[in-house]
Amino acid sequence: TSFRKDEAERYSRDAEKYDRMICSPFYRVMMKQDPAERQKAWKEMLEGLELFSADLNWEDKDANTISFYSGELERPSIVDLTVFPWVNRLFLLQHFKAFSLDGKEANLI
Repeated sequence: TSFRKDEAERYSRDAEKYDRMICSPFYRVMMKQDPAERQKAWKEMLEGLELFSADLNWEDKDANTISFYSGELERPSIVDLTVFPWVNRLFLLQHFKAFSLDGKEANLI
């Protein structure tokens, strides 16, 4: 089955939104030389990740069961495919820039 046209348009807009809120800041964290600019980008990315997480369709938060952005369990949307590569690369920010999701960023920025 395919997404309805209105769903596809919404997912396209949401993918663009999360590209700006997660993907672009990730790149700035990696590439900016100025520590203040990296810190600003990191905070922007965290805000984007928090918003994305809030927008997901949690089936059972206690069991940590979650569906894809579209609400389906078996088929990701363009939004999931936009965000996933950057979430999957978060370890790079910890390894190279000392940023981590545990909130214990090192002073090595």
